[in-house]
Amino acid sequence: MKKKMSLSTRILIGLVLGILTGLFFGEKVAFLGMAGRAFLLLLQMTVLPYVVVALMRGIGSLDFDMAKLLARKAGSILLIIWVLTLAVVMLFPIAFPDWESASYFSSTLVESAEEFDFVSMFIPANPFGALAENVVPGVVLFSVAFGIALIGIKKKQGLLDVFDTAGDALGRVATFVVSLAPYGVFALMAKAAGTIEFSSLQGLQVYVVTYLAAAVIITFWVMPGLIAALTPIRYRDVIMSMRDALVTGFATGNLFVVLPLLSRRSRDLVQNIEGSSEESAGMVDIITPTSYSFPTAGKLLALAFILFAGWMTGFPLSIARYPMFAITGFFTWFGSTYVSVPFMLDLFRIPADAFQLFIVIDNIFGRFGVMVAVIHVGTLAVLGSAAVGGLIRVRPVKVGRYLIVTVLIVIGTFVGIRLAFTSIGSKVDQYELFIGRSNLFETVEHRVIDSEEAAIPAGRPGSALARIHETGIIRVGYTRDALPWAFQNDNAELVGLDVELMHKFAGELGLEIEFVLTEYENAPDLLNNGAIDLMIGGLVITTTDMKKVTFTDPYIEVTVAFIVRDHRRDDFNTDKALQKQKGLRIGLKDNKYYFKKLQEYLPDAEIVTLESPREFFRGEKGDLDALVMSAEMGSSWCLIYPEYTVAVPFPMVRSVPMSFAVAFGDRDTAEFLNTWIALKKNDRTVASLFDYWIAGKKVKAGGKRWCVIRDVLGWVD
Repeated sequence: MKKKMSLSTRILIGLVLGILTGLFFGEKVAFLGMAGRAFLLLLQMTVLPYVVVALMRGIGSLDFDMAKLLARKAGSILLIIWVLTLAVVMLFPIAFPDWESASYFSSTLVESAEEFDFVSMFIPANPFGALAENVVPGVVLFSVAFGIALIGIKKKQGLLDVFDTAGDALGRVATFVVSLAPYGVFALMAKAAGTIEFSSLQGLQVYVVTYLAAAVIITFWVMPGLIAALTPIRYRDVIMSMRDALVTGFATGNLFVVLPLLSRRSRDLVQNIEGSSEESAGMVDIITPTSYSFPTAGKLLALAFILFAGWMTGFPLSIARYPMFAITGFFTWFGSTYVSVPFMLDLFRIPADAFQLFIVIDNIFGRFGVMVAVIHVGTLAVLGSAAVGGLIRVRPVKVGRYLIVTVLIVIGTFVGIRLAFTSIGSKVDQYELFIGRSNLFETVEHRVIDSEEAAIPAGRPGSALARIHETGIIRVGYTRDALPWAFQNDNAELVGLDVELMHKFAGELGLEIEFVLTEYENAPDLLNNGAIDLMIGGLVITTTDMKKVTFTDPYIEVTVAFIVRDHRRDDFNTDKALQKQKGLRIGLKDNKYYFKKLQEYLPDAEIVTLESPREFFRGEKGDLDALVMSAEMGSSWCLIYPEYTVAVPFPMVRSVPMSFAVAFGDRDTAEFLNTWIALKKNDRTVASLFDYWIAGKKVKAGGKRWCVIRDVLGWVD
């Protein structure tokens, strides 16, 4: 009889086929992302209900004596294991090389959020609200409290039976969803491999290598070494006893299926300790299944991805935030990592797009996390049972030697990884991705007058709309260094969001374009005398400029932000922190309106006016603490100067409107443009350009990214 292929093998096949499909068809399989997202949502659907049922059932089924014994003995061992694992996680940044990194703008930077409140997060006033909003720590604490309350209730068996039934039902749903994993993984991998820019994967190798090294260290030294340090059991005996469970767990990618095997192997180890009793060995059969309800070291190890994502995107967590990271991460990790990772990314305001990278990494290397989880459960079962039986012997010399060796192995390995990647020099360079971009949409006939000294043809004052209809040419002014609205790419092409909108506008009216480089302060005169018809380049509406030109309706809103050195982000991330700073020197591009606003906001700061943002980044104005500009514009500059980052002071997020400018009083042209802007917002042209130039989400309209079907076989254009 032919043996049925295992689920883990089918998942692996789906993963490989998905990657190959994406590489073959490219962006043409992007539609599979919907199926992949549906699979992820199905995975998350039963997580919190299962956590509630499992914790209430597992704790509620104990009696007081057993609960106290386990809480005092096994609980102490579990705490030690958690602390050791979190310590390894906290040391991950040692392995990250000194590569400057940055990322495109993310809405995470500017989304308003209430100040973090530990009390309301961990003590839910409404547990059902916590369930609905995926507040995992609150759900866990409520479930634990309910389970403890059940211990003292005599007539609880009926409720426990209900929990058993509910758990079985949830398990059946989860089993069905897991059976779809080969197809879900195929869809996710095909979409990722078909649409992601290859260069955006730079830097992932740092996390993968560090994660695998940490998994191996925890599995083959930290956990078995802890058993050997606290009991008479030899290190070699631990490894030999656990190896079958480790291999099976790694091969299947499933901790649950090896629990019976783990229980037997752990029981054998405890029984071989001199002075062991049947009662102490029997505790293994209680601890092993109960431990499944709590976060394992394998799950906690994935917390390191949050630290990595912050480093990779240019928003690293400061040391001061590590306690909050460890405590929140620990309680959040009671649930699924597919729920917890987005929650933690949002909490620390790290671009949420990093979650997609976590999915890819977890699907490929998640087995190593399962391997760590297996040794975690085995270690807890052995040491917990030994503690209950009074078999633990703490010898300071032996324990001290174990801790010293552990620290040396972890730090030595991480430093080695850092040095290796530093020598390789594969710097994460988003600059090339940004500055190399061409226009997303088709362009019209145009020319660029790229110098102020170039002769600008004499204009005629009056309606620009009448003038461009008569001549068939629209003359558009733009300023230097107006990233990402108007700038020259590395092919000396004028590109950017505003530039593309002008090409759209001219194309729909059958016009040619003349782009005229000018200084912003000269724009009103050029508009009013008819030398240019329209001014673009990330213009923000101010009351002072409204007396000189006529602005169109806003086509986008941007958020006021500070551009600061990476290590100073926390100093500018909240209004409260910012107000504490003394002797600040803040750079601001010459603008009398915002100069006054900034003085009102930071009355003690010295405000230095700049002609160009480059003066700040190059240090040409001395030691400035920050530069004020929009978060959207600042993100683009940080791609070029990755040692800087964007900080948006919360909770009072300040937005300003952006528009185009025409001659003062030219209402005909302004109204015409207003109607056109409304059309482009409604047909998502503005949104598409925002995604491409600011959020960096699109690769290229029409798809120019490499794929086999086009670039090797030539079957499609």
